[in-house]
Amino acid sequence: MADEPAAIPGDKRPRVWVFLAGVLVFRLLNSLHWALAGGLGWGFGVAAASLVPLPGSATLGGAVGLALVLLGVLTVGWGERSEQTPITLAAFGGAAVGSTSLALLSPLGPELNLALGGGLGLVLGLCSSVMKQHFAPVRAAPACALAITGAALFAGVGSLVGGTIGWTAAGGLSLFWVAVLAECWRRTPAVEIDANEQPLREIARRERCRQTVRQSWSPSYPLAWGWHGLFGGLLASPWAFWAANHPDLTAVRKPFLVCGGLAGVVIVVTRLGIVKPPRQSQPTSGTR
Repeated sequence: MADEPAAIPGDKRPRVWVFLAGVLVFRLLNSLHWALAGGLGWGFGVAAASLVPLPGSATLGGAVGLALVLLGVLTVGWGERSEQTPITLAAFGGAAVGSTSLALLSPLGPELNLALGGGLGLVLGLCSSVMKQHFAPVRAAPACALAITGAALFAGVGSLVGGTIGWTAAGGLSLFWVAVLAECWRRTPAVEIDANEQPLREIARRERCRQTVRQSWSPSYPLAWGWHGLFGGLLASPWAFWAANHPDLTAVRKPFLVCGGLAGVVIVVTRLGIVKPPRQSQPTSGTR
């Protein structure tokens, strides 16, 4: 008599809910990464513009700050020194959000609020950087054009539509726009590699653009740019509305000025080689 197939123990069967939970956690962390990094740029720009109050200066300043963040991420790939930029932006963005939140909610002293809230936010920002999150490498001129148009698209859609829906849609559209055009203007051809890091073939530009469009709205692809922007805007907009309506705007703006300035200094000194970044591990399969 033929042997009957052995029953799979219950603890060995694939658990769909574990996979779904993992996808959800990583999706939220990736989206939080962009909410913190983009929020740092926007908050820093608004805080800086508040020093020269003019009609519409807050939106313009926020767009300029966001453009600087996008420019910093778009130029990742210009050597190992630039690889730390997304992590730095998310970490200081988390510190700004954490210290501001405690300053507005906690009766504790300002020093304790800064240390506790900033420390917790810093850790949260670092946790959101579990994956390498940057766009296709582009040259200087396309990077500037993409940063400006991406920030303008975010500010325009968010201001015109308004509310949580408007800023959520703005986040998804702007991040999707930048990711797709970065692939169109990629500085070096995309090459598919195997597990031994040996090149298999050069991927055509049109094929990479189609893949980026499809993956941007994929429910399972790690770097789903459209979903990252949507969820990032959804996570950031309620906090931003709450902070902007608080009577003590100085407590909101000061942490973003400090953290944004520190992030800029860290990025500059790292890229100049004054501070040596840790070596980055390279991917073992996929494309490069």
